[in-house]
Amino acid sequence: MKRKEPLGMLPTISVIIPTCDRAHLLSRALNSVFAQSYGDYEIIAVDDHSADDTLEVIKRFSDSRLKCVPRKERGGGAVARNSGLAVAKGKYIAFLDDDDEWLPEKLKHQIEVLDTKPEVGMVYTGVRHINQQNGLIIKTYQPEKRGRLFKILLAENFIGTTSSVMMRREALEHCGYFDPDLPSCQDWDIYLHLARYFDIDFVAEPLVNFYIHPVRITRNLDAKIRGRERILAKYRPDMEGDRQLLSRHYTVLGKLYCHAGRFQEGRAALLKAVRKRPWNLSTYKYLLPALLGGTFYRAFLDCKQQMIQFLFKKHRLQGERIPDDE
Repeated sequence: MKRKEPLGMLPTISVIIPTCDRAHLLSRALNSVFAQSYGDYEIIAVDDHSADDTLEVIKRFSDSRLKCVPRKERGGGAVARNSGLAVAKGKYIAFLDDDDEWLPEKLKHQIEVLDTKPEVGMVYTGVRHINQQNGLIIKTYQPEKRGRLFKILLAENFIGTTSSVMMRREALEHCGYFDPDLPSCQDWDIYLHLARYFDIDFVAEPLVNFYIHPVRITRNLDAKIRGRERILAKYRPDMEGDRQLLSRHYTVLGKLYCHAGRFQEGRAALLKAVRKRPWNLSTYKYLLPALLGGTFYRAFLDCKQQMIQFLFKKHRLQGERIPDDE
C-alpha cells in the first residue's frame, strides 16, 4: 500500500500495540516505548474491543505520537495487528504486546541494523523471560541465527515473541500480513513468510522483558493445537521429503494432544512421527506413556515437571540457563 504523505512528515518507525482487557498492564508497555532513546516513531494502540478501562488508560498519555484504533468487535491478535498495520505510516514496523516491555535501547539498535543492511527484512533481539508475580528472571534467550532462515524456521519458531521484532514495512507488504485464521502461531507464520524472501538478522542483547503469567495465549492448549495443525497444513509442501522435519512436527502435535487429554489423536500423531523417523528416541519417551493410557501419561508429566523445577532451582543458584524442552 503506497502512502501519499511527503516522506519528511512520516515517522521512521510505527510501533503497534494490540491490547485487550489488560488495562492494568498496558501503561508499563507504553511507558517502555516513551522511554526509548530513539524517538522518531508513532505508537498505534489497537484496542480489540476491551471490556475494561483500556481506552481511559490510553487517554491519560498526552504524547501526540500515540494514536488509538478502537475496534468495534473483538478479532484477536492477528486482526488487531493488521488493523494497526492498515494505518501505520512508518518505514519500519515494531510490535509490542501489551503485557511486555522494552529496554530503552531496543529501537535504536534495531534501526541501526536495518539502515545499514538493505537485504535484511526483519531484526529480532534477545529476550528475558520474567515471572510476572515475583519479577524473577526465568531464563534469558540470546539469538544465534541470522541470514536466510526459512528452512530452519520450518522446524521451530526460535525467534519467539513479536515484541522482539522490527520489520521493514515494504517486506510485510510484499509477504502479506498476519493470518486471522490462526488462533496461535501467528508470529511464526509471519516470520516464515518474511524468511522465504528476506534475510533475518538479530541484536544479541536482551532488549525485551517477556512476562510469564497464566492468561497468555500460549497457555491455551486448544489454540496451540489448532495453530500447529494449520502451520503443518500451510507449509506441508515445503516439508515434503524431509522426514526428520515432519517427525518433529508430529511429535510436537502428539505431545500437545496428549497434554490436552486427547490421547487417541496424540498416539496417532506420535506413531506418525516414529514412522517418519524411527530412530528419534525423544519421540518414544512421550509415545510409550501415551500408549499405556492417560493415568500413566499424567504421571509421566508430573515426574517431568518435578525434574524441571529441580533443575530450575539448581541452575538459578549457579547462574546458568535452563535447557529448553519444547
